[in-house]
Amino acid sequence: MAYLINKKGGTTIQFPIDKPKVTLGRHKDNDICIDDTLVSKAHLVIETVESEDSVNGPEYFIEDLNSTNHTYVNNRKITRKKLLNNDMIRVGVTIFVFVEYEEEDYESTAIIKKSWIPGVYYTKEKDSQKNKENSGRKKKK
Repeated sequence: MAYLINKKGGTTIQFPIDKPKVTLGRHKDNDICIDDTLVSKAHLVIETVESEDSVNGPEYFIEDLNSTNHTYVNNRKITRKKLLNNDMIRVGVTIFVFVEYEEEDYESTAIIKKSWIPGVYYTKEKDSQKNKENSGRKKKK
């Protein structure tokens, strides 16, 4: 799935691109509403297009909707452009990064443990197969 990421101050906001067309603008009817007077009421649209090669997944296109102050991708004014991972999008003074995450099979979360040495920590696998096997065995004398 793809997202527009906005970092403002110490806050990071992710806006999912989860529909065939996601609109962005100042008006409340947009999917992503930006409170920036330099952004048009209907500023841009991001379109998801299923590629013929299903291995690569969908493609994403950004299109400026004849906005007053234009849309910029990687500091270049655009009318329509295919988005690539980590493209920087600027509308008004608001900056987004376009990020496409691949679905991953995450490993187990590690557990952090405090050692006997002050300020030193280490990690231990959570419910790892190795720990399960070792706990079932008894040492022979």
